[in-house]
Amino acid sequence: MLATTLFFTNIQNKIIPVLLILFLIFDLLEKKKIFFYLAITLISLLEPDKFLLFYSVFLILFNILEPIYFLKKIKILLLSFSILLNFYFLDISLAAFINHFIIISILSLIITLINFTKYNSNYNWIYCLPSLSFGFLFNNEIMISYLWMINCLMMPMIFNYLDKKFFLKINTSPIFE
Repeated sequence: MLATTLFFTNIQNKIIPVLLILFLIFDLLEKKKIFFYLAITLISLLEPDKFLLFYSVFLILFNILEPIYFLKKIKILLLSFSILLNFYFLDISLAAFINHFIIISILSLIITLINFTKYNSNYNWIYCLPSLSFGFLFNNEIMISYLWMINCLMMPMIFNYLDKKFFLKINTSPIFE
């Protein structure tokens, strides 16, 4: 579904979501998890984008709500700077999209709540993926923004499975059984 969604969008709208997904992989591998936030801020400085704006808004909310989080203040500061950069350099008008914006906002809230309560991921960014739907919406790709919401229902299931199988450190030694 992810490939289908990105296949139908134009090349300009593929660059930032693909970069975000690549940086998410680095976030999985990095121990301190600050590289991802630095990359978002750097991309926002060099090439402000609607995808980055909405993703940063979602991510900052989850970072603020996270009780114990490594380098929390630095991450919030970097995300705030990214939001300011993107908001300052982008022209965002709700006039033409108000109905879709409301529907996408409601779907985003519902999907985020479902994924947050049903799937327990160790990574906040997995719950921020509905934000990319707003980027597609403001790039005038309304159908793709709704398709992306379907992706967002499926991806936490996949990452929850990966968390349990690969990223959680469970000792399966026969000595402890």
